[in-house]
Amino acid sequence: SIIGNTLYAAGWDNKLWKVNTTNLLMTSQTDNSHPGNKIISIFTLRNRIVVSSTLYQNPFKQGARLPLSLKSACVGKSGVLYATHNYTWLCKWSGQDTILDYQRSTSAVEKDSGFYIGTLNGLKHLSYDGKTVNLGHAFPVLGSRIVTLATSDKGILWITTKGSGVAA
Repeated sequence: SIIGNTLYAAGWDNKLWKVNTTNLLMTSQTDNSHPGNKIISIFTLRNRIVVSSTLYQNPFKQGARLPLSLKSACVGKSGVLYATHNYTWLCKWSGQDTILDYQRSTSAVEKDSGFYIGTLNGLKHLSYDGKTVNLGHAFPVLGSRIVTLATSDKGILWITTKGSGVAA
């Protein structure tokens, strides 16, 4: 993740690597919040760095972990959205956990009028009023396994698929 003029990177070694993008100076610090787990995402939340690993941890309630195998984490206007091996999970700004979808998700983002949820069977859109649309029915390229979802700084939703390429 790039936050300000710092590139953050992590992996399996309990280190959080920081590279200053101005002078390319690299430093690291020990991060023991997720010992033995692969880091999935790094983002800022209320002026602090949050490191998410394969185990779910509510970013607003320190210490509580759940054995949900995280696939992705994304900050949106409703809270922090997690794609997991069993659910699409929203941790609202209040700290309340809510399950949005009861199936395995590969990636999820909040954009425009709701949530885009990548699954093994394609891309779904869940609107704020609870309506679900399988976007693979209208756009066949979005009917295959979704690997990653990302929103650009210009608001474009980028979608990578397994075997069907990249869509925007």
